[in-house]
Amino acid sequence: MKRLKITGMKCPECAQTIKNSLEKVDGVDSALVDLDKDEATIMFEGSGPNDEALITAVKDSGYTADVITPTSKK
Repeated sequence: MKRLKITGMKCPECAQTIKNSLEKVDGVDSALVDLDKDEATIMFEGSGPNDEALITAVKDSGYTADVITPTSKK
């Protein structure tokens, strides 16, 4: 699983557009885009797609994205 911070979403249609674009990336099984949190969660098997491919898919949809780095809990 990878998470992206999405910038530029304004409506449910924006979220759906991003979801559709992410799910076209090779190696992506599914994507969930949360409009309220401005985040996308990408599910995949194995090593999955590289970060650049995911960010490019979002950019090609007209939005921007950054990888959310997991933080360790103590």
